[in-house]
Amino acid sequence: MKQDIGRYFHDDQNNQYKRRQMECRRHPSTQNDGQMHNDHTFVGLEKKAVERHPLVFLVLDKMHEHRNAMTEEQRQAWAAHYDPIRAAFRERPPTGQALLEWKYQRYIKDYLGCVMAVDEGVGRLLDYLDLHGMADNTLLIYTSDQGFFLGEHGWFDKRFMYEEALRVPLLIRYPRAIPGGTTTDAMVLNLDFAPTFLDYAGLEIPGDMQGRSFRSIAGGRIPSDWRSSMYYHYYEYPHGWHNVQRHYGIRTDRYKLIHFYYDMDAWELYDLEKDPYELNNVYDDAAYSRTVKGLKLELARLQQAYGDTEAVALRGM
Repeated sequence: MKQDIGRYFHDDQNNQYKRRQMECRRHPSTQNDGQMHNDHTFVGLEKKAVERHPLVFLVLDKMHEHRNAMTEEQRQAWAAHYDPIRAAFRERPPTGQALLEWKYQRYIKDYLGCVMAVDEGVGRLLDYLDLHGMADNTLLIYTSDQGFFLGEHGWFDKRFMYEEALRVPLLIRYPRAIPGGTTTDAMVLNLDFAPTFLDYAGLEIPGDMQGRSFRSIAGGRIPSDWRSSMYYHYYEYPHGWHNVQRHYGIRTDRYKLIHFYYDMDAWELYDLEKDPYELNNVYDDAAYSRTVKGLKLELARLQQAYGDTEAVALRGM
């Protein structure tokens, strides 16, 4: 279930997936990468007021053009950075453990370089809002669709229910309504994003949305009936280029219970208070038998509540 890092870095299909995940490394450098994307971002901001053009498409289009979107100066910068690395690899190709370490170092440095470009872009956006007097009246939310493994558990990528992939950043700035420095331990899900956006915009939240607005939490008040557990289900297996087994599970403030299924049947339980890095599966520990029973009951409740018919059928309910 938890394969070693070599499985992902030596398998041809998974290497193809890794390359797709890291297309951003094709840009010339961290600085030029951020400059190129963010220039188009601010063009989008200026056009939006007039044309209402979706900003996201401007950015994504440029990301997919890759090197063709570069200026000659940017292509030269890209070549100056990567050509020596590629040449050195061809002249003295590493093998075995050295090859594994070389691939990881290339991956982690390129990934973190891209993250740095994102940080620079956020800074430019904040400067833009300040410059145009929009900061106090703009709800700014910084988040992601998931977390990411950077070698933890021997993984890169995401998908697994372990903390590094399950947790996402969520930073909000809205000076008119949210005091600076506010933090919360309330359990907020990406399901809650859309209802929250609608709430801040003063629009009606459709009844068929499964999430809830966390506007009151951002303002410092946690509703008495706010969730104390969350549900996760990953379906995408078998797949063409990664081997993350199907699994579903539940997380509370202290425990996480995961069931891997499809062509296997395995359970994992982690006591996040005692084992925050999820290194010790205590599912078969008799001391946790009552905890397992209670978590399975809550898991079944959430599956029913969300209408996860596949999981309900698997559990014979």
